[in-house]
Amino acid sequence: MNPKIISRVAMFLAIIPLFLLQPALAQDASSESQISAAEADNALNRLSFGQWVKDFEKQFAPVGRPDPATGRIFYKSKAVVRVPTNHPGYAKELVLAYEKAMLELQVAFILQNYGTITTKRISEFISDDSENARKFDDNKAVSPAPPKRSGTKMDMDKLLADIDARVDQYLVQQGESRDKVSFMSIPEKKQLFRNNLIRETVKTAVQNMQGLVPVQTRLFTLSTPNGERTQIGIIAVQSEKTRQFAEDIRMQRTSMVKGSGKAIDEYLPKTDAELLNEFGFRFAYDENGHPMLISYGRWGVASENPNPTRHLMNVENAQRTAQTLAEAWIAEFAGTRLQVLDARMQGSVMEEIATRITHYENSEKIGTEDAIEDIGNTIDKSLRSAKSDATISLKGTSEIKVWEEKDSAGQIHVGSIITWTAAQLNNAQNIERNGTATNTNTNNGPTVKDNRGSRVVNSKDDF
Repeated sequence: MNPKIISRVAMFLAIIPLFLLQPALAQDASSESQISAAEADNALNRLSFGQWVKDFEKQFAPVGRPDPATGRIFYKSKAVVRVPTNHPGYAKELVLAYEKAMLELQVAFILQNYGTITTKRISEFISDDSENARKFDDNKAVSPAPPKRSGTKMDMDKLLADIDARVDQYLVQQGESRDKVSFMSIPEKKQLFRNNLIRETVKTAVQNMQGLVPVQTRLFTLSTPNGERTQIGIIAVQSEKTRQFAEDIRMQRTSMVKGSGKAIDEYLPKTDAELLNEFGFRFAYDENGHPMLISYGRWGVASENPNPTRHLMNVENAQRTAQTLAEAWIAEFAGTRLQVLDARMQGSVMEEIATRITHYENSEKIGTEDAIEDIGNTIDKSLRSAKSDATISLKGTSEIKVWEEKDSAGQIHVGSIITWTAAQLNNAQNIERNGTATNTNTNNGPTVKDNRGSRVVNSKDDF
């Protein structure tokens, strides 16, 4: 056979396995891609609040430790959404959980920096080892004297205290039939042993605060024996820059704080679906390097009303609520007054009490019941009360977008994006002075696991 033909046949036979192998290689690559995506989803679902905070600290700075050079300190907080993701009120409860977590941040800051604490410990020890410790004196059912009146009004509490458990006989003397009031019981108690330790602490603070702003927020799914719940986490920051900018907003003036900035559109999520990840507000810099706030107000619509008019009205009303919340968060950044009370009681109680109940009928003792009661309790009580209020002028704010989106569980979320910028403030002030607006650079434009994080739009140097 011709050597050239033999060579070509050999080359052809060598190439055939490569063609046959390509689909298998592509299938393996596709499988690896699917496995990698699944592993990424599992890692996302397993991400805990604590790990999220650790990842943040690697990128920014340790949480809770002040930086003396910048006055910057990061804070963390979390709150659980009260209802599951398929509950009709989930979208609203999600926002309320954010509000609770943010208020907890403010409370922790106020108590840590301005709080006063009052504490006391009470220790009690009693032991009765007498021979007659468990014995009771025999009771005699003696008719009490009618209580004295004070003026024209009888103190009913004093009446009941005076006649004690012998009220039955007193009622008989007042005309009630003995058949109706057939017997009475006199309870008695003796404390044989007591070993109690109780601590009470009360922390209070009243203070104004400015410049606390969220840096990142994230949703986590928590599993419990009774089902799953969503938790929202917040990492926030306060620094000399943010406090100064907050004061500038309150005083309605252009801030001298400067930073590296960009157009507003570059900070915003690209789609309405991505807006589901955003809570609260963010501190950023505009294209001129002036600080600004982007506030993501949001609320929910309980369900789609079968009446189209009613549904549209519900959506419109929810959007107004979202706008109000967005403006309120800017106001709280500029300055909020907090009144905080945190009262807690912890203790250990050990008591042994002897009890006797003596029963009488028609003034004759008919029997007794004796018992020894052992009490062992751990006391853990807490009361936390916080009230905040904030008032600012809305000059400098503008609504740049409204949105409506369904999440993966079918819940309807609506939102309003409000910004505060120096350009908007100057525009409002020009209108107020001469009725002429200036050009500004604003732009218009079943249960499930809820594991979503907000966009990262800052570096630590921004603060």
